[in-house]
Amino acid sequence: MADLTSITSWTSDDVQHFARRAGFGLSPENAAQLATQAPGSAIDAWVDGTGLDPTLFADVLATRADPVAEPVAERRAIAGVEPTARRQKHQPAAHS
Repeated sequence: MADLTSITSWTSDDVQHFARRAGFGLSPENAAQLATQAPGSAIDAWVDGTGLDPTLFADVLATRADPVAEPVAERRAIAGVEPTARRQKHQPAAHS
């Protein structure tokens, strides 16, 4: 059975491992900064979005594509359809 005992400290390597598992990558500098916080507090803050310095993830998030908008834009580009043209094509005719 797995050991589910809470950890009380962590290293920069532990932080980077957690970040990768959570879907992020952190620079060594950002991981070192996060490693100064207690693991439970840092993870809780990461999950609920409170108490964590948002600049830690700004660089990472800035380089990520929007998981919803990016595939739509890619399909439109492949089809050669401009977003406004598509909306106009599918809008119902106005009734007077």
